[in-house]
Amino acid sequence: MRLVFSILCTIFILLFTGTAVASAFVYHGEEPDLNPEIGEERVDAYYFYSLTCANCNRVRPLVEELARVYPHIETEYLEITHSRENREHFFSIADNYHIETPLVPLFLIGDAVMVGEEQISSRIPILLKAAETEALQDGDMDRVELLLWALRTFDDAEGSDRDGKLPTPAPEKIPPGPDPSPGRQVTLAAVLIGAAVDSINPCAFAVLFVLLAYLSTLDDRRRMLQVGLVYIGTVFVVYLLAGLALLGFVHSLEITSPFFSLAAVIVILAGLFQIGDVVRKKHAFSFSIPDRFSERIGNYIRRATIPSALLLGAFVSIVELPCTGGIYLAILALLADRMTFMEGLPYLILYNLIFVLPLLLVLLIVYRGLAPGHLDEWRGRYNRLIRFCMGVFLVAIGLMMLTGIV
Repeated sequence: MRLVFSILCTIFILLFTGTAVASAFVYHGEEPDLNPEIGEERVDAYYFYSLTCANCNRVRPLVEELARVYPHIETEYLEITHSRENREHFFSIADNYHIETPLVPLFLIGDAVMVGEEQISSRIPILLKAAETEALQDGDMDRVELLLWALRTFDDAEGSDRDGKLPTPAPEKIPPGPDPSPGRQVTLAAVLIGAAVDSINPCAFAVLFVLLAYLSTLDDRRRMLQVGLVYIGTVFVVYLLAGLALLGFVHSLEITSPFFSLAAVIVILAGLFQIGDVVRKKHAFSFSIPDRFSERIGNYIRRATIPSALLLGAFVSIVELPCTGGIYLAILALLADRMTFMEGLPYLILYNLIFVLPLLLVLLIVYRGLAPGHLDEWRGRYNRLIRFCMGVFLVAIGLMMLTGIV
């Protein structure tokens, strides 16, 4: 009964995550209309913000007050962290207005752009003050005319930094956002290739082979399958949670670009170190599970229970991260730089499903009767070659990240 329960749980997890991945890839949704027809009595405005931006929260009441004082202002509030369309539109405006350092909050009204808290908090009060003019009170000027007149007083200002000045409006219309460059867009192929290469990492198989070798001596195939499934499932969950935590952390601090560059450098250094490690050493490698953890891992393996498999999977996932984490870091940097958190989630799930797929295949092969020693012998035979190729792959993907190819 426990065997059936373990198998059903594994199938449910795979089906659930697979469905989430599939639905995320096929759903397109309705794109927002960022350029509706503008009537004569209407002034369009766009307020770009982030949910994690404290400055955005402080100046938003000013934007809302401006819309109250000037009822003909139509303001769209566009959150850029969780919407790729809003994010692309944000950078499109930054390009058109020659803003060297795009940041939120950003307020576009008419042909004037206000960038940052200081700029918005210093300029909107001028527009609010203009609404108290005698000309408006006497009926000589309507509110739309007054607003446009006040905005035109900003047109001669220069600069886009947070110094209280406004950038000179670009002459062209603001497009809804350019199509992402193919070289700068995360693709399904990039995730598939990265996960496939990472999944054959010798470090990922080392502990599983030892675990299966011990379980084989117990002559209990049901127990082997149960413990093996729990171990692999735990590895999947821990790696997924680690990726989600790092992805969420980077997005919350809005440091996707610096993180991307730093990750590229780390990946290149890791690749060079691994290549040098292979050339210098014939047996032991620096990028492997440290010997000081061998005793604890051995204790978990000898217990051969479901709770010990949970602990083993979690512990091994953490201590082998320096060995298996290089490609994962590169993919996380790509997802953080090219996508919002929610858009990157299904790609992250897919990556980790592919990562554990060879482990599942090994478990099933051993369960069907093949001695794990044969597989471990194959791993040892090609260990140096695989490590060298992975080092080259790390250097290549790091260089492609720095040069903008990916």
